[in-house]
Amino acid sequence: MCNKPNNRFSRTPPARGGTGTDGVKINTVAKRRESQRRRLQKTPEQQRDLVSPWLRRWHGLTGLYAVFLTLLLWLPNPKVLLWGWEPSDETSGYVHLMTFALLGLMVELGRRKKSRGTWFGILVFYAFFTECVQHYLPIRGFEFRDILQDILGLILGVTAGWAAYRTMGIWTATGLGRET
Repeated sequence: MCNKPNNRFSRTPPARGGTGTDGVKINTVAKRRESQRRRLQKTPEQQRDLVSPWLRRWHGLTGLYAVFLTLLLWLPNPKVLLWGWEPSDETSGYVHLMTFALLGLMVELGRRKKSRGTWFGILVFYAFFTECVQHYLPIRGFEFRDILQDILGLILGVTAGWAAYRTMGIWTATGLGRET
């Protein structure tokens, strides 16, 4: 008689994720997860194609508005771009507030998932930077009041975009649901 125990009863189970004695993979859950991870990895061209055409147009429109706003803030005489209209001292604050509120709204509606804080920081830097550059331009000047109005406008715009998303169910930049 052989002192070897019967192989069917003496075999020890393989380590997790290892291969059994017959060569079959034991952990199929890990295998499925790896396959899903590989399937979700996209090349930059494939990732660009995931962004819908309307969203690319929206990003382009937002960029054009930012360029227009920069020109308004940096030109010595912005009424050239506004068909002769020039805001008075009383309405100047409202103009800053509304232009930056529109910028905040456009960025909020076109942003990607989980990036509100990053974009808000970029927009606050933009408001501060444009106001600092005005210090070196002729006829223009640095005013702390303008920075506060710009930031308040950004807060209003981002809040309006968030409320529009919440109440009207506006689609997000990814085309899927968005976590706040």
